[in-house]
Formats: sequence, structure tokens, C-alpha cells
Amino acid sequence: MILQNAADALVVLDNYLAQVLQSFDKNEHKSESTAERAWLIKKGHTHPCEVHQQMLNLMQQSEIATDIKKYGADETKLEIIALLHDLGRLHEINPQSGKFQRIQDVQPCSHGDLSAQMLREAGEDDWEILLPVKYHDRYDCKKNLFADADYQKLPNVERERIYFMWRLLTDADRLGNFAVIAKIGLQGMSELFDNRLHSYAKISSEIQNAIMAGNFFSEGSFDWRQTYADVWVVIMDMITLLHFDYSRQVFIKNYLPQMKNFLFQEIKQAPATEGERADAFAFLQRFYEKLNKEYIRF
Repeated sequence: MILQNAADALVVLDNYLAQVLQSFDKNEHKSESTAERAWLIKKGHTHPCEVHQQMLNLMQQSEIATDIKKYGADETKLEIIALLHDLGRLHEINPQSGKFQRIQDVQPCSHGDLSAQMLREAGEDDWEILLPVKYHDRYDCKKNLFADADYQKLPNVERERIYFMWRLLTDADRLGNFAVIAKIGLQGMSELFDNRLHSYAKISSEIQNAIMAGNFFSEGSFDWRQTYADVWVVIMDMITLLHFDYSRQVFIKNYLPQMKNFLFQEIKQAPATEGERADAFAFLQRFYEKLNKEYIRF
């Protein structure tokens, strides 16, 4: 482990920022551009620092603190992976537009893979840092983390610790995303979605069926999203991906109400036939009943 604390992690983040963004003139980019937002990382205003704050909050909860001791997880490492999990996204910035482009258009790997690769190139060799970062953007741990050859070589006690750290990182990461989305909607994030999506109030039948069946987050399912109304529903359904009760409580109390407001605005104001609009509201009633039954009433 070459990174000793969160301050070291911030130095790494700043160094990579300088390398990746050295061709950008901050004065030439408007404040809403991704390049400009990326520079604000140094001021603690963007996603890595938000995830770091979410991680600190999670670590302070009694049940999670008990698990940290149970698995022997290092709190410093948890802070480090929170700050550096998205290093790979710096290479998604389009040098012409200053905006993010989809990772599959830039690299034949996920941004988690690229983040771990960048850390290894920087000299990091601790699997408790590298593996949670590498797989934080993958939903199915059985097909990804558990199948990793390096993970399989580790002693059972270390594998259990890494699995715990992966769960905590993915929760902090999603809560960080929820915090931004609940505040500003899909603005600034739409470039990460398929650019063929358009503002339309219909909620696709494929989305409805998959979510109600509880199997939306399966391989290939993201291709079903056809409208931004679909995306809002999928984001709210991400409560099913949170691993800790406290994470779900934060989502329900702090972020779900704002997301519901955005979605209702979408359905009320965006183009749709009356039949599509009625179908969307009928689905939402079933969807919220499902959330209430499974998560809201702890």
C-alpha cells in the first residue's frame, strides 16, 4: 500500500487532473462544461469528494462501524477508495468539447477497470484498494468480483473484507450520484446516457415489466431505456442495489422525494398521448406500492 491517507489520495487525484486536463484553458470553458467541473474537484465540489463525504457518513453509523471491526476493514483505505474510485472517468473527457463521453467510445473497458489500472501504474499494489475500485461500477459481484482471478487467490478472510469494502464503496458511490440527481435532475449527467434518449412521458413496457419482476439490473437490460422517464424510474429502482439499511434510509429520506417530483414533472409536461400518460401514472402507483412494501417501511 503506497497511499497512506486521504491526503495522499487527493494528491494522486490532483496529479491526474493536471495530466488529463493540461490541454484545457479553464477560461475558455463555460461553468457547466465537464472540464470546468472537473477542476472543481480540488475545491471539494464534485463527485469524488461527495462520495468521500458519503463514505465518512456511512462509517459513522453504529451497525456499519460494527461491521468495519468485524471484517477488519481499514478506515483509511475506505476513504482512499472513495476518493479515487473514478480516476478512469478523467479519460472520458472529450478534448474538443470538454464533456464526458461514454467509456465504451473511448476504452474497451469499464471506468472501474481503468481506475484500477491507473492506480497500479502509480504503484498501488493493495488488493483491498484495487479490487473494490475495479468493480465498483459492476452490479453482479458473482460474475465480476468473485470471478476475478486475483480475488480468488486471496485468503478467505481477506476476500470477505474486500467484499464488504466493495459493498460500502458502491453504496457511497450511488448515494453520491443520488445527491446530485435529486438536486439538479438529469442535467449534467445526460451525456452518460444513450444520446438517442429523448424527453417523453411514456414509461416503456420493458422497463415496467423488468422492474416489477425485480430483475431489471441484469446483463443487457440498460438497452431497454427509451425515454428520460424510463431513466428516472431506473434510477429510483437503484434502491434495490443498496447493500445497507442505513443507505436505503438516506435514499428514502433525502433523495427519493425530489426524484419523484422530477419524474412527475416529466410525465405531466413532456409529450405523450393521454393513454401513455395514464399508463405511466398507473405504473408509478404500483411501483411506489412495491417500494413501500419492500423498503420504505423498515
